[in-house]
Amino acid sequence: MVLESPYKGCMAPVFTPFDDKALLNVSVVDDYARSLAQRSVKAVLVNGTVGEGVLMSLCERKKLAEAWVKAAEKYGLHVMVHVGGTNLNGVRELAQHAESLKVSSILCLPDFFFRPTSINELVDYLKVVSKAAPKTPLFYYNYPALNGVKLDMVKFLELGYDSIPTLAGLKYTDVNLEESFRCTQVRNGAFTIFLGCDQLTAPALSMGFDSFITTFLNVGSQLIFKIQDKISSGNNEEARQIQTRITNLCTFINKEMQWINGFKEAITLVTGINLGAPRAPLPPLTDEQKTKLKEYLTKEKFL
Repeated sequence: MVLESPYKGCMAPVFTPFDDKALLNVSVVDDYARSLAQRSVKAVLVNGTVGEGVLMSLCERKKLAEAWVKAAEKYGLHVMVHVGGTNLNGVRELAQHAESLKVSSILCLPDFFFRPTSINELVDYLKVVSKAAPKTPLFYYNYPALNGVKLDMVKFLELGYDSIPTLAGLKYTDVNLEESFRCTQVRNGAFTIFLGCDQLTAPALSMGFDSFITTFLNVGSQLIFKIQDKISSGNNEEARQIQTRITNLCTFINKEMQWINGFKEAITLVTGINLGAPRAPLPPLTDEQKTKLKEYLTKEKFL
């Protein structure tokens, strides 16, 4: 069976605020949550990839999750917490902690070093995580380009349906729309599939996807919602034009800087909320990169 997710729709993966000494700065979280809520974002993913979760200690990850849950209650946000890591006992501890906070769901990458080499190994791993948080919907984080685990997700969901009591679906961060679409059809649509590729929002919506975890929500949520409106009303050409703006910004950031440090600075420029630089080994932006980013955002009317 499947433990159904309480939330479907668009979710923002939130960035972790650090101060000028690279220390966790949870004082920013309330302003960040309010800003997202004011722009109609209804759900957040905490401690994920762009949240630099794997660069933080268990204590820091717990503290940040607690801050977001507190802010989420204030602003009416659903909270998904990523619990994956390199130590299974630590993963279980984070899952237990997330459940104690009554989060909407948890997300888990596989082990980063001793990676599963088969679907059965992956299922066995997630069964342990599920047991640690038996009342909380569990999502598997499928990100083969990052962690090198490339398994058939349709077969995984079929096996997981009967084997992982809390499995609710996937965060599918890959460009394989064919496989991700087939995942939405498993067991008559029993699972929630969050597509995690900003550049494929419009084509995915046209195929019937209803859930996304997209970085772009942090800087331009109105454009994501406009794409949804245009697709639903059959204005595919207008949706394509909006998607092009989003894709061009993503391409610019990928070309000129790294994804996390680029978007982190873009959020600061667009919202005025200072999230600080990323934590090492991720490099901070140079002054030249900051100038280029601001010029691009101004030129393309994001500012």
